[in-house]
Amino acid sequence: MLKWGIELSKFRVDYQPWKVIKAQKLTDFVAEVVPIHELLQDKNHRELGLQEWTLHVDGSVVANGAGVGILLTGPNTCEEWKYITTFSFPISNNTAEYEALIDGLELAIRLRVEHIQIFTDSQLVARQMLGEYEVHEEMLDRYYMMVKGLNNNR
Repeated sequence: MLKWGIELSKFRVDYQPWKVIKAQKLTDFVAEVVPIHELLQDKNHRELGLQEWTLHVDGSVVANGAGVGILLTGPNTCEEWKYITTFSFPISNNTAEYEALIDGLELAIRLRVEHIQIFTDSQLVARQMLGEYEVHEEMLDRYYMMVKGLNNNR
């Protein structure tokens, strides 16, 4: 680091190292809330719901808490919804991943999104939803069934 600082000082460029930000630190997240009922009355939005949207979900657990992050993006990235929430009760990482997926699907349903492509970093949740892995834990099976039910309601 010192070497780069000396080299860059010749060109009047200051080097400032990046501070490490842990991806799982949820306490700094801020949720944006938009009145959905107003949006649903908009004809243009109803037409957007017929096109393919993308949903990115992530659940995270750390020693002092847990939470989920959701990013729902409309066609051609013309519309973007961000949703973040934290939990005040103990939760496993896999459960947090399912919670994120459920929250994302519920948001998509409220926005009347009909076609959606879902992305998750949880291999377990993705493969269970695709039927490639069996669900062995009773708690995860409840979440699995809830996601299946939400998917059928779209």
